[in-house]
This record gives sequence, structure tokens and C-alpha cells, in this order.
Amino acid sequence: MRDRRQGWKPTKAIFTCATEFNTLVLGSHGSDLVERILIGNVAKTVVRRSPVPVTVV
Repeated sequence: MRDRRQGWKPTKAIFTCATEFNTLVLGSHGSDLVERILIGNVAKTVVRRSPVPVTVV
């Protein structure tokens, strides 16, 4: 997995394929502190802006 510093934007990648599915399931956070902050923010953004229902686990 590339990180955001290298140009990877996780929310953009998720939204690009989101309409192909009826619902999205995301983890609420990663395994270490940096991933928790990054992934937690991604999950928040996806929940707020997703065109389909989102389940966060």
C-alpha cells in the first residue's frame, strides 16, 4: 500500500469504484498510530460523502 505522501489518495480511490457496489464496508482504523489517524480520517470522509451506504467496523 502506498501512502499519501507518494500521491495515493485513499478516498479518491474508494469513490472511483463506490458506485459499482450497493454498500461499502470499511475498517475504522489501522493497526498502528499513523494508520489509525489516516484510516480513521478516510473512514470519516467516506461516511460523509459516499454515494452508497457505508458500514464501519
